[in-house]
Amino acid sequence: TYFSCRPKLLLIRRSHSIEISEITIANSAFWTVTVVESENILFDNVTILGDRRWPNNDGIDLINTRHVIIRNSNISTGDDSIAIVSHGPSSMFNITVENMDLQSTSAAIKVSAFDEDASGNMYNMTFRDIRITDSNRGICVAPRWGSGIISDILFEQMNIETRYFSLGWWGTAEPIYVTGLSMSANRHWTGKLTNIQFRNIVAQGEQGFMIRGNTSLLENISFENVSLTINRWSNVTEHPLYDYRPSEEPQLIDALVDGIFARYINGLSLENIFIEF
Repeated sequence: TYFSCRPKLLLIRRSHSIEISEITIANSAFWTVTVVESENILFDNVTILGDRRWPNNDGIDLINTRHVIIRNSNISTGDDSIAIVSHGPSSMFNITVENMDLQSTSAAIKVSAFDEDASGNMYNMTFRDIRITDSNRGICVAPRWGSGIISDILFEQMNIETRYFSLGWWGTAEPIYVTGLSMSANRHWTGKLTNIQFRNIVAQGEQGFMIRGNTSLLENISFENVSLTINRWSNVTEHPLYDYRPSEEPQLIDALVDGIFARYINGLSLENIFIEF
């Protein structure tokens, strides 16, 4: 399968009722902690230190796993700090991530579907009291391949700081990035993103928020009590870009600096929003 050939420092597979606490895990060659087809997993007071120079140096990857708590931990990695990804028919639900410090040269938090067999639904996820600093992307919800429904996700009480790194990394310093697109001409995402909430968030970055669907695949996206400050302090590109990688559409497009770019959404709610350039 997609993940089985990759070296991992710690692999939990088809297991249940496991606690990992008060440890430091460092210098993984690839994905650091991978949890596959498991349930009732607790991470508490864990430090993960990766090498921020190379891709696929993830922190914690949850694959078709349910009933997970990740809390009171610090993760600094090259690729996604926390990735919650569907690769098969099993549903993923009841996942809580709270009181975290995250740094990533890619996305600090990623939720995605990425396999032709990714038909399982993903729902009931809560991310709260999280500090994201020195990251390329903050929150990234980006299914690309599969057919499941991703719904009922809450992000709240978060501070996010993003900056450009280099064009080799997916993303252009978006604090919040929500897209539902097909990966390629023969790898389609036909599911739906619905009921995604962002609440009580303070963000600062070199680009604004990206919310982009494809026809009717995004619905009921809401922002409440959200502050965004856009400032430029790096010089990776001469002009802003919309970054849809990986996608069958043009992947890098010349862009303006938007506070919120929203397209192809059925139901977008904005309440008490502050944007400053």
